[in-house]
Parts: sequence; structure tokens; C-alpha cells
Amino acid sequence: MYRLYRIATRLSAKTILNKRLAKDKEDAKRIGERMGQSKLKRPEGALLWVHGASVGEVTSLLTLVQRLQAQNKDLSVLITSGTKTSADIIKNRALPNLIHQYIPMDHPSWVTRFLDHWRPDAVIFAESEIWPNLISEIGARKIPSALINARMSDKSYKGWKRFGKTIAKLLRSFDVVLTQSIEDKRRYVELGHSHVKECGNIKYNSDRLPVDKEDLLSLEKRFKERPAWVYASTHAGEEIIACEIHNRMKTFLPNILTFIVPRHPERRTEIAQSCDNEQNAILFRSAMHTPPDNTEIYVIDTLGELGLFYRLADIAVIGRTLSTDGGGGHNPLEAAQLNCATLYGPLYQNQKEIFNDMQTHDAAILCRDKDALYDEVLKLFLEPDYMDSMQAKALAYTESKTAILDNAYSEIIKILPESITTQKAAL
Repeated sequence: MYRLYRIATRLSAKTILNKRLAKDKEDAKRIGERMGQSKLKRPEGALLWVHGASVGEVTSLLTLVQRLQAQNKDLSVLITSGTKTSADIIKNRALPNLIHQYIPMDHPSWVTRFLDHWRPDAVIFAESEIWPNLISEIGARKIPSALINARMSDKSYKGWKRFGKTIAKLLRSFDVVLTQSIEDKRRYVELGHSHVKECGNIKYNSDRLPVDKEDLLSLEKRFKERPAWVYASTHAGEEIIACEIHNRMKTFLPNILTFIVPRHPERRTEIAQSCDNEQNAILFRSAMHTPPDNTEIYVIDTLGELGLFYRLADIAVIGRTLSTDGGGGHNPLEAAQLNCATLYGPLYQNQKEIFNDMQTHDAAILCRDKDALYDEVLKLFLEPDYMDSMQAKALAYTESKTAILDNAYSEIIKILPESITTQKAAL
């Protein structure tokens, strides 16, 4: 089966890449990186390679990288990801000795070219990124490696079970697998890995999202004492929900302020059209960085500013939980860390472990549909004690998880070579 996969990826990778480029899902200026090419030289000395598919995974990895670099200030880190948004996040949160590249697509020759160039001393992958050609080559080269924050969806588990020998061999390329939950651990063990530990989700320990302090002071002054909420990381169908709720709340809260932060800012034309249908006067941050005092709906079609608007808002609704694209959910912890009352819809299957645990601890509010979401947002604004309680519970929940990164770090250290973990003595 794996042999057929190698043939298929050789034949199809270029076509898939060109289609993604045509849809603006790839960075045209750096397209060579997706074929394993690089314009950058490999740094001297030890190099740790860490990989996360998109924004959430990358943010979690940056926290781990900081921990490792605190122990070894000479350590160079190559961080790869697969989306333009994640590349921008890394650029805005640059760490010393950190290099970003796009992950090569899983073409056998492109993978070989990438590994020949960078020659990592160790590899850490996050979550469910299992690319057969890439993982197989890491194993063949006997590079120390870990899969952390690992999860296995029902669909992936059922799919991989059909190819038991193949997935077992691939997983054995990792020296250790650290899972988010007991259920994830069970699935990885059943698929053939013998060194699996449940550590929890390291997203709990990500640093708080950064903020431009001047922008924060400016907007706090401009919107002082206005009730504000943010619909964060929105996908198709959610911007119009935000506009509808805004219009309904104006009856009770005439000065309500709504922030919409789309996950993909390039959807701004689609967003403008859907919100215009609701006869809303919306402003886009890319067109007006300093909005007027009477702004009603402010669409943040820029990157890396979610931390700013979580700090300005009292309530955060987590996107892709009421979307028309099938949903899946985004990370609610970033909002909770910044003292937002945290709400979400029913389509949260990609983050169910976090959302379910938050709901169990009364740290987030599940809203079954847009009408329930409206009711909860309005209730929070009209009942200050309820607002204070939900904000405090959300924040306390994130602070209760501080041991997770420590546990993951202690397991990872065991498989990393000394060149990664030990700082060179001064000459």
C-alpha cells in the first residue's frame, strides 16, 4: 500500500500544488519551499526541527521552543508550517535563532531534498501531522523524533486501521508519542506504537497572545465603557450571525460594539457582501486602522491581532463552531487566558477534548444555535455578576493546567540528543 502511495504522490504533488497556488492558498514568493527547496543556509551547530500544521499548533510549539532555548541559548530551531497565516504569526512572534520554512509537500524527492539540506538533529511534530513519505524518511535516517499533542479523530482512526502494518511502521519512526487524551493514547497503542503517554493538551500552556500596547491604549480610550464582544476566527456563515446578533442587541444596548476577526482575511469581499445584506455599517481594519468613536461593527481583516481584540472584548465567541463549512472549532483557551467569557457553537469536533472539559468545569458556554448564542451574549451584558463569574471561571480554568507543559517537556527531553539540550561551554 505504501508503495502505491509513493507513486501517487510523485504523480500528483505538482498538480495539487498548482491548484492551491491558483486558489491563493500558497505563498507564491516562497513556493519553492513546498518542493523542499530553500534560499536559506542551514545554521552551524545543533538544529531542532519542529512542525505544526497551522496557527494553533505553531503557537503551542513556540512555548515549547522557548523552554528549550532557555536551557540552550545556542540552539537553532527550524519551524515549519503549512499555511500563510501561520507564517505571519511566526514572523510577528520571532524568537532568537528561529527560522521558518513551509513544510514540503509529501513528494518523495521533495522530502529528501528538504532533509538533505536541513539535516535536523531532532524532530518534534505536533498533533495529527502524519505524512507517510516524510515520516518514513525521518525513521530511515534514525533522527530522534517525537509526536506531541497527538490526537486521532474517529475518521482518521478508522481509516488507518485498514492499513495496520503501514501505520504501525510509520508510527515507530517516532521515539515517543504524547497524546492529548486517554482515548487518543488507546488509539495510537492499538495502531502499533509501544511508547505512548497521555500528557494533556499543551495548548493550555501557550503564552498569552501578544499585543501592540500603543494600539491597545488607543482603542481602549476610544471605546471606553462600551460593551464589546468579539466573534473570533470566523468562517463562512458566521460573520452574518455576528451582524444579526449585533442588530438584535441594539434594542437593549444601543452602544454595543462588535468585533469580527475572520480566520482568513482574504475573505473580506465575501464578508462585506454578507454583512451588507444585513444593512450594517461595517468598517474594515485594513482600510481604517483608527476607527471613529461611533463604530458599530469592526472587521479585523489583518493578521496577528487577535490578542488585541480579546483584551478589548468582554465576551469571545469561538469561530468555526456555527459555520456552514462543517465546523470543527478553534482554540478557546486564548480567549479564556485573556479574561473573556467564552462561548461556542455545537460544531467543535476538532477541539472536543478542550471544549468538553471547559464545559464540565463551567468555564465556557455551549450555544446550540444562533438564537441561543444571542440569548447568552445578551444575558452576559445585562447581568454583570454573571459576566464576572464566567470571565473568572474561564481564566481560572486555564491557570489550573500549568503542569501539562512540564509533563510533556520531561518526556521530550529523554529522547533529544545532548547537542539539543546542552548549551556549549564558553570558549
